[in-house]
Amino acid sequence: MIKDDNGKEMPALEIFSMVIRYLKGHLLETLETRGTGLDNNDIHWVLTVPAIWTEPAKQFMREAAEKAGISGEQLSICGTADITCHQKDAEVAFENYRNQISTETKKRNITNDTEGKVTLKVPVSLIQSFEKETGEEIKEVIKQMAYAGKMTWVGDKLRMDANLFRALFNDPKTNLVNHVKSLMTKGPLRDVSTILMVGGFSESPIMQSAIKDAFPGKKVVVPDEAGLAVLKGAVMYGHQPQTISVRISRYTYGINISPPFKSGEHSPERRVSIEGTDRVKDVFKKYIEAIQTLKVGEAVSGRHVTIKKRQKEMLLKIFATEDSNPRYVTDKGCEYLGKVVIQLPEVDEKLKVDVKMIFGETELMVEAKESTTGSTYKSFDLL
Repeated sequence: MIKDDNGKEMPALEIFSMVIRYLKGHLLETLETRGTGLDNNDIHWVLTVPAIWTEPAKQFMREAAEKAGISGEQLSICGTADITCHQKDAEVAFENYRNQISTETKKRNITNDTEGKVTLKVPVSLIQSFEKETGEEIKEVIKQMAYAGKMTWVGDKLRMDANLFRALFNDPKTNLVNHVKSLMTKGPLRDVSTILMVGGFSESPIMQSAIKDAFPGKKVVVPDEAGLAVLKGAVMYGHQPQTISVRISRYTYGINISPPFKSGEHSPERRVSIEGTDRVKDVFKKYIEAIQTLKVGEAVSGRHVTIKKRQKEMLLKIFATEDSNPRYVTDKGCEYLGKVVIQLPEVDEKLKVDVKMIFGETELMVEAKESTTGSTYKSFDLL
């Protein structure tokens, strides 16, 4: 549930679907006005989401899109990189509102050598929200802070020293550089020789200098209109998914299993008895390893066997972790993603289920096939 300023609640899925439905309708109306002859059936939609979103979050967006009238066959979910930093009395409230002030234009023009004052235009609604929340005028709050003399507020314009403006980039710069350094210590990323900077933040000379200074031995490339990379990339991917031939898995993915208990290998407290056989619960069966390179559409296969006779269904729970070699699905950092439920025929012998995990696309896909009936299950519940 999402709550508005007046305390009214509404399901998040409903809100997201309404936004998508509005954008979809706006485009279709424009196409009709221009006499293109195109309708919804002629369009393949690409929804961009932050790359750090989990699989359940991606499925949430897919369901919101389907609720808005976009079928699954017409939809691709594309992850994009986006790094942000978040930091209440009136001073803390001011810091929060200051972070919401748009610097889109200025960040492209201000360099490490810029001097004098920087002027930013501030939405009137932001000023009104601040004064409503704090009960104080924003210009008076500034006079009582460390910003006095370095920052002034007149009408809908905020003026500050260039040094203060550059200070807004300190935390994002540090976090971005540290994150990239961390990534470059892993597997195949150690040999990266070129850094391609895309996205709106990449158009800032301040951020460009930070990356170049942090990685002097790397070639840093900033293409024209780097801020449009997400939009252009989404369109290109929608037309030609094969443009991306390989991907590197961010997580280790696997399924929980209950193999026979082995003394000395398995933890005794995890031992359980199932139909007279000692087994160990919650073992992580690895399918895909973190930093593993996968071709688009490549499937990693495994086989699971029922542990009871006349078992009516098999429940496969999917987990993810940043750890390359987890032992149990309950290990620290393991996250439950969802499940696949396979319906089984009631027979006396134990049955086999073949599983394929596919992570070559932008979303994780799981396919399970029951060997006796040939029944196939191609999706799993993430919500």
